[in-house]
Order: sequence, then structure tokens, then C-alpha cells
Amino acid sequence: MIEKILKQLSFYLGLVALGILFGFIFQAAQIEIRDLDLWLHLSMGKYIAQTGHIPQADMMSWTLPGKAWIDHEWLFQVVIYHIHNLWGWNGLQVMQGLLVLGVLGLLFFMANDKEKQILVIPLLFVVATILQQRFTVRPDLFSLLFFTVYIYVLSLHIDKKWTLPFLFLVQVVWVNFHGFFFFGPLFILMGIVSEFIKRKVRLPGEWNSIGRLTDEEYRGLKIILGVVVLACFINPYFWRGAGYPVDVLISTLNGQNKVFFQFIQELKRPLASGELFSLHQDGAYKLMILLSAASFFLNRRKIDISALFFWLVFLFFSLSAVRNLVFFAVAAYLVIITNIYQLKASDVIPLTFKKPVFVFITEIAAKVLVILSIFNMFNGDIFRGYYDFDNFKRKSEYGGVSLRDYPAQAVDFLNKNKISGKFFNDFNSGAYLIGRAWPDVKVFIDGRTEFYGKDFFEHYLKVWQKGEPDAIKKYVEDAGATGAFLNSARQTIPKDVLKYFYNSPQWKVVYFDCDAVIFLRDIEQNKVWIKQFGMDLSKWQAKTEDIFQMKAERVRPYRNQTRADTLFSLQLLEPAMAEAKEAMKISPTFYESYYVIGRIYALQKKYEDAYPFLRYAASVAEDNDEVRYDFAQCYYDLKKYDLALKEYQDILTDWPNDAIVHQLMAKVYVQMKKYGDAYQQLETFHKMKPQEVSKVLDVGDLVLEQKAYEPAEQFFKLGRNSGADQDLAHLRLGKLYLAQGKIPQAKTEFVMANKINPENEEVKTLIKENKF
Repeated sequence: MIEKILKQLSFYLGLVALGILFGFIFQAAQIEIRDLDLWLHLSMGKYIAQTGHIPQADMMSWTLPGKAWIDHEWLFQVVIYHIHNLWGWNGLQVMQGLLVLGVLGLLFFMANDKEKQILVIPLLFVVATILQQRFTVRPDLFSLLFFTVYIYVLSLHIDKKWTLPFLFLVQVVWVNFHGFFFFGPLFILMGIVSEFIKRKVRLPGEWNSIGRLTDEEYRGLKIILGVVVLACFINPYFWRGAGYPVDVLISTLNGQNKVFFQFIQELKRPLASGELFSLHQDGAYKLMILLSAASFFLNRRKIDISALFFWLVFLFFSLSAVRNLVFFAVAAYLVIITNIYQLKASDVIPLTFKKPVFVFITEIAAKVLVILSIFNMFNGDIFRGYYDFDNFKRKSEYGGVSLRDYPAQAVDFLNKNKISGKFFNDFNSGAYLIGRAWPDVKVFIDGRTEFYGKDFFEHYLKVWQKGEPDAIKKYVEDAGATGAFLNSARQTIPKDVLKYFYNSPQWKVVYFDCDAVIFLRDIEQNKVWIKQFGMDLSKWQAKTEDIFQMKAERVRPYRNQTRADTLFSLQLLEPAMAEAKEAMKISPTFYESYYVIGRIYALQKKYEDAYPFLRYAASVAEDNDEVRYDFAQCYYDLKKYDLALKEYQDILTDWPNDAIVHQLMAKVYVQMKKYGDAYQQLETFHKMKPQEVSKVLDVGDLVLEQKAYEPAEQFFKLGRNSGADQDLAHLRLGKLYLAQGKIPQAKTEFVMANKINPENEEVKTLIKENKF
């Protein structure tokens, strides 16, 4: 009797755990709208729905207008436009929740076995944890659902008559929803190859027979492959649309897409070398790799090679980019289920219970633990939020649109004042500008990486990331830009590009706030707007927030702090100081405010005033290397070299691969007149960064200032032995020899410098003055 009660209790407790998991994951999927590309999709969905025309060429950029463009996500765009039009943002979030529940539900039904409930629910929990990383309204989630549908149908219903037409329809929809549609035919192809090997190759153990299809099912699978491949051609672009994934694959293999994988967060690899064994970074993903690999080991005599191929393909796919982790999560779950279902409990757990009652008690305890883990995982997240400065209350991070992730007020400014033109913008702003300001505003770049291509993206990086004046002139000004939209919402505008536009007489600031800086080019079409909205940021007055309305609420003063950071980048120190002090009124413990004030005092050479601010920032932000470096530099500026050295040594412990710390330690040793130690540190730096000769020569200059000629010569020769900037090293050595009165040696070095770089004006002047 007790066994029956415990068995039923275990079963119903499992259902409760499953219900709680599904409930929490649905709520988690209601995360506020933050995705950047969504705005482009909504704009295109509206255009297609209203005109009935699917774009064949670009209409949204001014840099590549008319270039052929495959909008392979057009059907997704139309669907979400109509959902948003009917039910608003909440409609899109509910859609996202239903998609996730659909995926998890199918996974559950594929492994629905009362006896294995204790295994299935924790695995679903881990899968849900990985899925949570991709809770954005994007076509990827539809691809994940179609992917799971394929697996469900072919695993359980391959012999049904409706399977062929059903998968044909799924494939037609999928090819018009997202570029991952090739997963469908790929999955079938893997099954066919596996069946061929099972029939033709002698495999170890029982591999030839496990999961083997009947001859009729094998023939049917081949027919299904042909039909779904044909379905891929049912799209507005015919063979070009069907071949889109192949084009992307070829571009990836020949290195054309490498630059995107380096600079776009979702395309970066998930397993960094320093975090390989850490569960804090992608811990659930690593756990699924471990568990699925272990399942193959435990089931090594009865492996289904189709499951093995499936696992290997999607493991490799997931290792290429973090956005692909969700597909491996599904694949790993299915592999674990497939392998474990071939085993007995005693094959996995050496401990066995003589009485069933102990089995049920153990299951109950395990399921209670799972329930507590689910609560622990999701409960804190559900109540996350931040302060809404405009409405004087906290906003939940669930539901609605993010107030922090978009330059909303800046685009409101453009729309309200009917400002139009060809705008330079950063990569993250492009889709948002298209969604809210197109067609009045044409963009420089947006998230369509495959459309813009490697060369264009590298030109963009020269402008945005490096702020190269020649690149800005060529790709922005000479190309005909009339405006520049520099987004500072949840990102820092690179200092060099910001300073270029601000200092150029061709460009005028017409908007500045926490979310963006907008410049208009001083041309005829912008005269009225510049006259009305032009501003001098050196006279900027800090904005104040109503702290009385905030009461005792803990508030992150990101609006004042972002303005302070932008003003500091422009070296507008007084306005930056004022904004940082306003931020400190809101949150007296906000280290970023202390940090910017400390740097302002340091630039003003008020090092003793800077020290307490930088000290506080470094004590709070121990994991921020930039803060720690500035704190160490403050010791250096205060001539407290022993303390500076100790701080740099601590930095080296925390960031052992950071080369610059060795160069900075060399400078400290020089000030302490420990030239041998300085040389060792500089040599280490030079080995790590052989192209950065100027930093080697900078240390040599410090030695030369102390008139320590012999070690200075050694330092300059270290720079001269490099393959880069040799003319600078020869120049330094020439000046050293000149200071020592070694005229022949000086002449040799100046002549060599001139030979390497005839355009170096300083070398030419020295040669002329000394009549060499």
C-alpha cells in the first residue's frame, strides 16, 4: 500500500515540477523588448504587408542603395508586424513564450515515460536555462521550433502517411522564415547516411541494429529528402533563396565572415580558453556537453550512429557562435534520452535498492530538489527591474519595451522635427533607425552582415571603432553623409570618432543626451535645423533629477553618468564633473561617478584630489582593469613608485596575458632607477607586442631624460630590433648619440632613419641642422 502511495506521489510531484518549470519559463519569455534587429523586421513587415511587395534590393541604406538583397526572413517580418499591430508588444512576448513552450513540450513528449520522469524533468530544466539566453523576438526561435518539429515527426511518426505533406509544408514556411531552414534537409540527410552505414559497414557492438529503419522507412526517408529540398525553392528568390545558406557557409569557410565573428557578440565563440572549466560562463551548456558525452560512453555498446552524427554536427555548430547554443541544447537532450533509454538503472548507478519503496523516496527527494532549483533559478529574475526616471517608479524587466537599450529620445527628436537625410550611424543603431525613422533617415549600416559584407564592415570599423580621419573623410563625408547618429544607450561612443565630429567645423551638434549625440553637417539643407537646435557642449548645464520623488529607492543614475562619460571623452571637464556630481546625488555609492571625477582631477594634475575617488572606484570595481590601471597611474603620478609597482603586480596576477602592464612596470622601475628590472619588463612586453615599438621607445625616453645614456641605448636598440617603426628607433638613437657628442654614430642613425622613412620631418630637420 505504501509503495503505491509513494509511487503516485512521485508521479504527481513530477507533474508539479513540470508545471512550475513551464510556468516560470513562460514568464521568463515575457522579458522586455531589447532586441535591435526587431525594429528592422517590424519596418519591413509593415512595408510588405502594406505594399504586397517583397524587396529584391536594398531600400534602407544610403551606402549600398539598389544592391541585391535576399530578405530571407520576410514571412517572419509579416507575421510579427500583424501580431504587433493587433496586440502590441505584449502580443510579441506571448508569442515568444508559446514558441518556447512548444519546443519544451515536444521535447517532453518525445521522452514521455513515467519511469524516466526523474531524468526528463532535470534535463528540461537545463535546456530551459540555455534557451533563456535567446529570449528575443527573432526568427531564430521559429527555427528552433521547426527544428524540434522535424525531430519529433521523424523520430515518432516516420511511417505515417501524413508525414511527407506535413514536412513539405513546414519546410515551405521555414524557408521563408529564417536562414536556418537547411537544418531540415540536413537532419534527414544525416539519417540517410547513417542508415547506409548501418547496412554497408560492420560497426562495433550492436551499432548496426540500434535504431535501424525498415527498408520501407529507409526508402520513404529518401523521398522525404527530395520533397523538402524542392520545398526550399518555394520562396520569392527561387534558387537564390534556396542557396542562401550555402553562400553563407562558403563565406564562412573562406574567412569572409571572420570579422563578424570577432566583433559581434552573438557570433563569438562560447568557450573562451580562460573560462573552459568555469560553470559561471555558459555553465548549463558545458553541463549538457558533459552529460551527452557521458551518455555515449555509458551506452557505448548500443550507440545509434544517427544520434552520434546528430550530436557531433550540432556540437560543432554550437562551438562556432553563442547564438547556436540553443540548437545543441535540443540535440544534446535528445541524445541523452536516446542513450539512457537503452540502459538499465544499474548501468548508470552502481547503487541498487532492494525495496521499491526506497526508489520512490529517492525520486520524491530528487523532484523536490528540482522544484527548489527551479524556484532558485527563476524566482529572483521575475522581480528584476530598474528605475523609470520619467514616471518616478520602478519598471519591471518583464513586459513592454526597454527604457535603457534604445536611443528612443534621440529618434523622437529626429521625427518630431522632421529631420531627414543620409546618416552615419553605428552598427547597433541601424536597425532601430530603420524601424522608427525610415524612409526619412537612410542608414550607413545595420545588422544585415551578409548584405554589407566583410570589406564594408572593415571600412565601418575604421570609422566607428578607430576614428581614423582619412576613413571618416572617405567613407562618410566624401560619400555624402548629411548627419551622424552616435548612439550611447548601453554603450560608450568611441572617443576618437566622437572627437572628430565634435572638433570638425563641418559638423554641428544638434542633440545631446544620455542616449545619443546627433551631428548635422553644415550644409544648406541642414541650415534651419542647425540654427534652431545647434548647441555648444562646453556650456552644457548638467541635468538634475527629482531625488525627492525617488524616496529611498536604490537607483542607478545611468542618465547623468552616460552624459558625464560622453563629455569626459570630449575633454569637456567642467560639464562632465557637474553631471558626475549629479549622478552621485542620486546614488552616493555609484563607483562610475567616482571614477570619472578621479580621472578629471588627474587630467587637471590634481593627483591628491584624484586619489580618493580613484581609490574608491578601484575598491568597488576590482574586476575592471581600466579602473585598476588608472588607480595605479595615480600612484605613479604622486611619485609613490613602490605602491604603483605593487598595484601593477596585482594587476598582472589578475590579468597575466595583458602586455601593457609590463611596459607600465618598466616605467616605474625607471623612476626607481632600477634599469635592469625595467629592461626585463620591457623585453617581456616587446615579445608579447612586437609591433608596438613606440611604447618601448617611450620608456627609453624616460631613461634618456635621466641622462642614463648606457641603459637608454640598450632600450632604444630593443626597439630598433623590431620589424616596425624602425625609423623612430634610429631617430631616438641618433638623438642619444648627439647628446653624448658621438657625431659619427648619430649621423649613421639619422641617415638610416631617413632612408627608412624619407617623409619624417624631424629627421630631415636634424640632418640639415647638423649638416650630415
